[in-house]
Amino acid sequence: MTVNIKSTAAFCGQAAKILSVGSFLLLCAALASAGTPANPEAIPEISPMPTFLAPRVLDPVYMEIDGADAPVSDEPIADAEPVAEPKPAPASAPTADPAPTADPAPTADVEPAAAEPEPESTAGFVLESTAGSPAGRYVASEPAPKSTAEFEAESAAAAPYADLRRSIDELQEELRSLQTQVKKKQDVPDTSKKFSAKAGGMLAWDSVTIDQSDENRVLYGDIDNDFASRDLRLWVKGEGYDNLDYEVCLGYTGSLSFKNVMLTAKNVPLFGTARIGYFKVESGLNFASNVYDNTFVDWESCDRTFQVGRRLGVGSIHYNEDKSLRFFTGVYTGQNLAIGDGKHANENNDNVGLILNTRLTAVPIYSEGADGELLEVLHLGAGLRWVDPGHDSKTGADRPTTLRAAPVDWLSDMTPLLSGSIVTNSYTVTNVEAAWQKSRFGVIGEGHIGNYSGYDNAYGVSATGRFLLTPGAYQKYNKSGGCFAGIAVPANMRFVDCENWTCLEGGGVWEVAAQWAWTDLDVLRDVPASVRYGRMNQYTLALNWYWNPQTRWGLNWIYAKPESGFGGAEAVSSSLNTLACQVRFTF
Repeated sequence: MTVNIKSTAAFCGQAAKILSVGSFLLLCAALASAGTPANPEAIPEISPMPTFLAPRVLDPVYMEIDGADAPVSDEPIADAEPVAEPKPAPASAPTADPAPTADPAPTADVEPAAAEPEPESTAGFVLESTAGSPAGRYVASEPAPKSTAEFEAESAAAAPYADLRRSIDELQEELRSLQTQVKKKQDVPDTSKKFSAKAGGMLAWDSVTIDQSDENRVLYGDIDNDFASRDLRLWVKGEGYDNLDYEVCLGYTGSLSFKNVMLTAKNVPLFGTARIGYFKVESGLNFASNVYDNTFVDWESCDRTFQVGRRLGVGSIHYNEDKSLRFFTGVYTGQNLAIGDGKHANENNDNVGLILNTRLTAVPIYSEGADGELLEVLHLGAGLRWVDPGHDSKTGADRPTTLRAAPVDWLSDMTPLLSGSIVTNSYTVTNVEAAWQKSRFGVIGEGHIGNYSGYDNAYGVSATGRFLLTPGAYQKYNKSGGCFAGIAVPANMRFVDCENWTCLEGGGVWEVAAQWAWTDLDVLRDVPASVRYGRMNQYTLALNWYWNPQTRWGLNWIYAKPESGFGGAEAVSSSLNTLACQVRFTF
């Protein structure tokens, strides 16, 4: 929130004036209840000071009465009976001087008798005799209970002062809030003059257990189980100079590589939001989302088949006023930005290829609640990608294009169930996407068609359903990216008194999800015998537990059923079961 220092100062000045006026009124009320004016008829009657505003004695104070200590009560003593003043002795006639007498004989010292306390009381005090004080000691007596009429009269008299005190308290609270905001504003760097920087990252551990059918083991060999740190990413993001954003992200998945290295400029004439660097080629709704916002432990086989990852390029994004329409266009080279690359992308190849990419998304339904929670969203979109794979700089031959499909693609010894390389001078991939989410329930559907010059088409379809079991939770939607984002967690899970078996507090969010994906790579049938062509159905069930928006436990059961063959040989049906557990958190 932006805080205007001048406006804040003006407000503070006005509030100080109001506080001064309030204090003056309280003082006047106190003076009015303390004394009576010389001419009561000339001054209008002022309500007496209410009890709750009157000064109170917090500590007992003692005063000497006839040699004894008497506590001063904090109750008013307006009803005390007046003490009669001693009368002077009556005047008598003068008398003659007495005759001188002899000095009396000396006697022993005699202690004067102690005066007996008088058995009288005053309002609010009672005189009691004690062993240590023969003169007696005044102690406070219990006040008489107030009648209903007295209580109502006092409440009516106190009402105006209570409203004034409440107003003063509210002004003081608002002043403290503004002072806090001003301090925060002073601590935030001015991004209009320099770049800010925010570091973060992601870490994911996976445990994978594989169960193969006999046919699958014959076709693909024995696939080992695995437990490892699968994905580590570190990034720095920031903004500056009013319209620039940047991101640099490094990832380690067996080898070190760049994930995102890009600079984005807003409000650029003709280009809208312009981007340059190394970033994603947009290919469908699922892949457009961040990897740490993925519902499942990995992208499904359909996404893996038709996406090309990240490439060096430039892009342009246009939005309408409320960002319900988003249109992206990008031009990329076919070059990956890997650690150890040369200074120039085409250093080792005169023609590294070209990618033209466009994607249009619309959000015709988007509604939020009073607290900003997402109530309902309908997402529609379509994309097109034209690819020139490039040519070898020495032979001039077209570079091969690889197609593959696997249920868990990150395992080191996981052979893709469908895979192969074709040589084509160009191809296009068209995709359509739709998603609807209402409260805690959501569905997503995608379809891809790949048209490869000189070959048949390749196809892919996927459908996903998800439901958040925890009331108040919902999945966020990112209008700027045209994709879904993370989960809103109403009550973060945390550990408390585990010794008394009350370990969990908050509970986080529980989610169940299911997905079906179908991939057709029969286009590889006529490729040499080392290639596995065919079709594959993949079914996935997921149970997720979000401890907070940045920490998730995921359990996936993945059942893959490929029908695959080598070259022109007859396709063979097999099955593969995978139980995957993942712990993923961002920081």
